[in-house]
Amino acid sequence: MSDTVIKIIGVLLFALAAAFLYGWGVIKSQNQQKELYEILNRKAATKIKKYLKSHAYITYTETQEQVSDIKASQFYSRNRAMVQDKKEFSRKLLASMVEQKILIEDMVQGKKVYRLRKEI
Repeated sequence: MSDTVIKIIGVLLFALAAAFLYGWGVIKSQNQQKELYEILNRKAATKIKKYLKSHAYITYTETQEQVSDIKASQFYSRNRAMVQDKKEFSRKLLASMVEQKILIEDMVQGKKVYRLRKEI
């Protein structure tokens, strides 16, 4: 092969690699907010489950206190997510955990509380 053909192949391979990396970066940046929100939800659910290991139940107000300082980030990005509206976040988190059958709703002394679902 001639020297020119090798250079052309090298330039084409470099352009292909650059296009791949650019495309990957665009896709990651488009999905970043969704991924950060999922990480935030996972961390909050883990914190609620840990709290419920040592307590019989948790109320909506206690959930707000537990999730108020949670932050999420990705190792390859400077962007961070944190709970802005703890009331709305807690409401959605508890509803999601009940829907996933992690928690059950109950009433104690006229207040709605949430307990860990007993494993059968």
